[in-house]
Amino acid sequence: MTKVAVCRLKKKELASFAQSAKDELRDVEESVKRDLSASLHSLQDSVTEMPSKPSTDRVKMVISIQDKDGTKQFRVYAVFPGVAVHIFTYIEACTSVV
Repeated sequence: MTKVAVCRLKKKELASFAQSAKDELRDVEESVKRDLSASLHSLQDSVTEMPSKPSTDRVKMVISIQDKDGTKQFRVYAVFPGVAVHIFTYIEACTSVV
């Protein structure tokens, strides 16, 4: 095989490789666009499904802090009961140290 034939063969191989890479990149871009579109659509659906008013079955905590100026009360509402448990545990740990 001559040098010219080898160069032509290498050029064809590189062109084929470049085309394959280009096709693969296009496929990845299309996949990302589809996934992003689906994610945005589901996010929009979940936002529209959220109630306009907070639920009445949420956990309500009233925290009273007393200092020289008197007692101050803070009302904290936890939408997720698990969060309230962590807050109660934290407050209990802080107050038991004092």
